Amino acid sequence: MLLAAPPVAAEDVERAVVDQCRVLLSPVAALQPPEPAQVAAALGQAFPWMDQAARPLLHELALARLGEAAVCRLPALLLVGQPGVGKSRLCRAVAEGCGLPPVRLSAPDSSFVTELAGNGRGWRGARPCAPVRAIATTGVRNPVLILDDLDRAPTDDRYGSAAGVLLAMLEPETARCYLDPCLSAPVDISAVNWIATANSLAGLPDALLSRLLIVKVAPPPADALDGLLDAMRDDIAADIDAVPDTLPALPHQARKLLRLAFTNGSARPRDLHHALRTAFGALALGEDPLPPMRLILKPSHAAFEVGFPRRAQERR
Repeated sequence: MLLAAPPVAAEDVERAVVDQCRVLLSPVAALQPPEPAQVAAALGQAFPWMDQAARPLLHELALARLGEAAVCRLPALLLVGQPGVGKSRLCRAVAEGCGLPPVRLSAPDSSFVTELAGNGRGWRGARPCAPVRAIATTGVRNPVLILDDLDRAPTDDRYGSAAGVLLAMLEPETARCYLDPCLSAPVDISAVNWIATANSLAGLPDALLSRLLIVKVAPPPADALDGLLDAMRDDIAADIDAVPDTLPALPHQARKLLRLAFTNGSARPRDLHHALRTAFGALALGEDPLPPMRLILKPSHAAFEVGFPRRAQERR
C-alpha cells in the first residue's frame, strides 16, 4: 500500500502509470491463510512425495492463523531441483492451494532486474517495481511473486544486481517502507509472498540464501506416476478451460510408453507433460498418439515398440 501520495509526474505516459497506482492510497484487502489441512491435501494429491518438504510451509500457515491480522504470509521459498522435475508446477500448486493470485517473472530475461526493481521517472519505460505492480493488478496486498530460474538471473553489471534488489524487498523493515523508484513514494510491500525456483544454488549469494527457505524438489518416484499423470491431465484440462473427464481416455499402450520412459529415467515430468498433452491432441483428432509421443520422449529409451526389447539398440 502507498504510505504517501506520489508526486505528480510531468510526462503524460509517466502520469498515467503513476495514476494507475493511486488506488493503493486506499486500504487494500489481504487474503487470509487457509486451513493447513486444505493446503496439505492439495499438495499431497499432486506431489505426494513432497510431504516432508512441505511441512515448514504448513507450519507457517498454522502460525499465521493465530495472528489477529490473519494475513496469508508464506516464508520466502526457494525451490531447488533438476530441470523439468516440476518446480513451476509446485509453485502454482502452492499459490492455488493457498488461494493467492500468482504473478510470474522470468529471471533469465535480460530485463529481469528492471522488471523486478522498476524504472525511475525520466527513463524510458518508467514503471513501479514488481511487487507494487502485482498488488495493483491483483487487488490484494499479498499476491505471490514467482521468480523462475533465479540462479540464471543476469549477472552483468549493466543490468544491476537482482540479489541486491531482492535483499531490500525481503528484509521486513525495508519492505514495510519501500521507496518505489517510479512512484517516488514509500510503499508497504511486506505482505507480498515470494517463491523462486533454481536448478542449483551455485552463484546465489549467501546473504540472499539466508533469507530464503530452501526446499529441495526431488524427482517423483516410480510409484507416483499414476497420480502425477492424473494431476497433469487436470492441469491440461484447466489450461484449455475444460473438465478433465472431457479429455480423451489415454490408451493402455500410451500409458505404458509413459511409464517405461519414466522408470528408465529418460523422461522428466516436463517431458511427460509435453507427451501427455500431445497424446490428448492426437486422440482428439482421431489419430494414434504413440508416434508423436515417441518424438518427444528420448529415443534412447522410449522410441521403440512398447512391449518389445530394444534388440537393434542393444547390439550397438
